[in-house]
Formats: sequence, structure tokens, C-alpha cells
Amino acid sequence: MEDLLAIGMDGEATNFDKLFRLAIGVLDSAGYSYALAGTLALDLYVRPRFTDQINILCQPDQHAQIVSALTASGLAITQTALSIATLKADDAKGYVVLNGRDSSATRYALMHATQRQVFSVAARVVSPLALLWLFLECDEMQHHADAIALIESGLVSPDEIHDLLTSEGASAALTMLEQLQADIQQARYTRSYSDSVKARIQRMRSRLA
Repeated sequence: MEDLLAIGMDGEATNFDKLFRLAIGVLDSAGYSYALAGTLALDLYVRPRFTDQINILCQPDQHAQIVSALTASGLAITQTALSIATLKADDAKGYVVLNGRDSSATRYALMHATQRQVFSVAARVVSPLALLWLFLECDEMQHHADAIALIESGLVSPDEIHDLLTSEGASAALTMLEQLQADIQQARYTRSYSDSVKARIQRMRSRLA
């Protein structure tokens, strides 16, 4: 995964690892509650795909403080909307997306995050169960494919996610889960990669073989 993210689509170094360590260092040094989510978290559990985003969940009441801390560390805000801020560094190709929206899925993800080694540093990462719930609440088609990848990985028990969503009253996510499970059974889906990403993955695997 780390080799895949080190080089961008243009063949140049991304400094993605440096950006990641900077962001996590700011969060850890101040003792903020956070959890790594999104594609980068997914890449720790299933076959990785390229991403240029470091998606981080945080407590809503700490969102503004964390944004200020990240900007003080040298990151520049590129976009803000509805408790979500996107920040970047001049020397790295990629973005930090800080999500401070309040939801049951976010609260669960923060509460059940665990420590994982990512780019040689310990970071808090959402569990597969929490990540699946977050994907099920997202409207993006790619995240529906990512949810299927998690379902098929065997890391999340179908009964466990079904019981969790039912107990939390997450009806929309439950409906999406049932739809995706039907798609899996009837082979109506693909988790696709672009040709350029496929070629880069193959080159990485050849070098590591």
C-alpha cells in the first residue's frame, strides 16, 4: 500500500507519507480524538487502490481547533463546508480531509478505533465494522464498491453489521446493505480500477516479487 501511494499518476513522488505523518503528529501531540477513515483505512484491510486523500474523523467540538492546528503546522485550507475541511501542503501531492460531522456512525467509529502502524507511525484507525457503516451511509458509487469489498473480505460478519444498524436505527444504511448483498448474490457489481492504476499496481507487485 505504501509503495502504491508513494508515486502519483504523473510518476513523481507524492510525499504522501510525509503529509500523513505531519497530520497524525499534530493530532497526537495535542491529544485530539480522531480516527483514520476513507480509502486509506480501507487499504489496510483489503486490496489497496490509489488515493490522494487522508480522511480523518474527529469530534465535532474539536474540528475548528484541529483545523487551526493543522494550518499552524503549514497546511493550507483549500475547501470548507458543513464541518468538513480540506487541507494541503505545498510539498506533497494529496489532501487531508477533516470530517467533524456529528452522526451515529462517526461516534461509533471514533469510539471503536484501534491503533495501527501506517507509514511507520501508530495511528488510530476505524475498525472494519465501523468503516462499512460509514461507506453504507455515503452516496458515492465508489464507496458502495468499497463496502462490497469489505463485505466480501470476511472481516465483517453479515449478522454483526445487520444487528448494529438495526439497533442504531440506521434504516438508510440497512437498506443499502441489503441492496449490496443482493448485488453480490446476483453478481451485479464490479470493484473496478482504471487501466493506469492497474498498470501501476502490476509494476509495484513485479518490483516487490
